[in-house]
Amino acid sequence: MDFLINTEATPSDMERLYNNLFSSYNKAIRPFQTGTWTTEISFVYIVENINGMDEVAETMTTAGKLRILWNDTTLSWNASNYSGISLMYISQNSIWKPDLVLANGNGKITELGGSYFYVAISDNGQMHWDPYEVFTTLCAIDITYFPFDKQECFIKFSIWNHFYSEVIIKADSKVVMETAGNGIWQVDGTSSDIGVTRTQSTAHFRIKLRRKPYYFIFNIVLPIIFLGFVSTFVFLVPVVSGEKTGYSITIFLSFAVFLSILSAEIPKNSDKRCLLSIYVMCEVVLSILILIITNIQLRLYHRSSEHVGDLYRIIIRSYRKCFKTKIVPNQSETRDDTTDTDMYSLKGVKTDLESVNINAKFEIIENHQVIDSTSEEVCWTDVSNAIDGIMFPILTSLNVVFTTAMFAIICSN
Repeated sequence: MDFLINTEATPSDMERLYNNLFSSYNKAIRPFQTGTWTTEISFVYIVENINGMDEVAETMTTAGKLRILWNDTTLSWNASNYSGISLMYISQNSIWKPDLVLANGNGKITELGGSYFYVAISDNGQMHWDPYEVFTTLCAIDITYFPFDKQECFIKFSIWNHFYSEVIIKADSKVVMETAGNGIWQVDGTSSDIGVTRTQSTAHFRIKLRRKPYYFIFNIVLPIIFLGFVSTFVFLVPVVSGEKTGYSITIFLSFAVFLSILSAEIPKNSDKRCLLSIYVMCEVVLSILILIITNIQLRLYHRSSEHVGDLYRIIIRSYRKCFKTKIVPNQSETRDDTTDTDMYSLKGVKTDLESVNINAKFEIIENHQVIDSTSEEVCWTDVSNAIDGIMFPILTSLNVVFTTAMFAIICSN
């Protein structure tokens, strides 16, 4: 038999009911109420699990059952005439059922259910069909604020062959979530929109999802931030160590690796741009700039020429003025000059000090020696040290400000 029943009726009662119902039944005839031409169906999509979200392919996979209800008066009976039988189960392939399909699926349109699914029929003609399905639907992914992004995905069902004047989806159709999400996504809410698309009745179910960011924070975001701060520490590495270029190249390659990881996690389209990938690209550019500056610095450090050009002298003076540092070219001469001056002062010998320019500038250095700033000499080592002293605070400050501003925008979502 094609039906199951749990009553005290005899097998002959069930066989008699089945024969009476289906002796003249034609599943090709759409059921409708007398005086109307419309078949109304109501259904609920009960989502039991969110199997996954493929950001690259821009698809969402959900699993659950559709609870579809409609009325077929040709399959109704008086239960008292059949020993109280009020419910029976019929294979879905034996009766008419609505041609409800997934309209935005990422694959071939197929029939819901299968030969192993049954439809429950009540004695008043109420049909109850619960096919279980795994749906893969298209979902436009907005990864601007990744990994703090929120997504809205739609599951669209439509009556495929009948016009909306023939088969209509009732307004009480909805989506019900029996899951709060999975390890990556949290369900924030659902909504339903029943309407007409072209000439068919449709139901649009909206599922709002919010990404759980902790995995990405600890495995992608924090390493990128720390790597960005460490990149400017190359200017604290002494030139004589021979590790400045290797350090810069290592940082650059590390950012390139993280950029590849991000590219594998986000959709390949130009409609939206991930702010985090923009941040990593800016850090890559900064790493290239640091690599260029470091190589120029090494070139200057090993220059054999004694003459230092005016441009480099300006860099030296700016560095010493900003950071209150000074290099004494020859401290023995300074000590000798000071000793002689003290000796002349003690002896009261009249010297030609009046002829010295009294407007000469003097600076006090860390060892409290006084020298004439107009007489100091600079070499290429001083230029290299000045580049380190200038670039480190400037690039570090810019990196901190840029990182703070960028992640304030990302987290604002």
